[in-house]
Amino acid sequence: MSVSFISKLYDIIFPSSCYLCNQEGTPLCQKCVASFDKPYTQTHSWIYSSYSFKDKRVRKLLHAIKFFHRKDLIRSLTEDIVRTISLSKEEVTIIPIPMHPFRRLLRGYNSTTYIAQIISEQTSAPVEHTLLTKTKITPRQVKTKNRSERLSNNKGTFAVTKKNIQGSYILIDDVTTTGSTLEEARNILLKHGAMSVIAMTIAH
Repeated sequence: MSVSFISKLYDIIFPSSCYLCNQEGTPLCQKCVASFDKPYTQTHSWIYSSYSFKDKRVRKLLHAIKFFHRKDLIRSLTEDIVRTISLSKEEVTIIPIPMHPFRRLLRGYNSTTYIAQIISEQTSAPVEHTLLTKTKITPRQVKTKNRSERLSNNKGTFAVTKKNIQGSYILIDDVTTTGSTLEEARNILLKHGAMSVIAMTIAH
């Protein structure tokens, strides 16, 4: 079932009005999106984040996407990422940060998969869903107390399903804090032959 079909189904089940200001006609209006705070810093030069996670509205939206399956909110939040990728002439493959299968079973779906798919549909960049896997269950990053714990929390958590990787990749995630999750994923891709790996997230 395609993401576009699911989006149309959502429009039928949930009549469109802005999740934040109730403006009719869209799940998330452009006026609200344009007013979101930008991140003051980026964690690494190879990570780009569109909005600040300190903005309570951004947190509210990501919480709705992740835990209440509000996939209809994704498209407006990814317009900045889509624009950035579209400006590049480089051929890239998109990889959503995977969840451990057990955690995905508990939650019901991986929102990052849908984020990556929607970006792919608007940029024509292919999505690789199976190249990167998460091999162990780790505590959620928000539960860790400091940067040191976040870094050790993700050590050795990813694996690749093929050893000779070529080309350029964009890792996609909803939020990054220290960048440790993205860094661990990036390192294993580079280790197995990826030419370049950058990352893009909705918030930081």
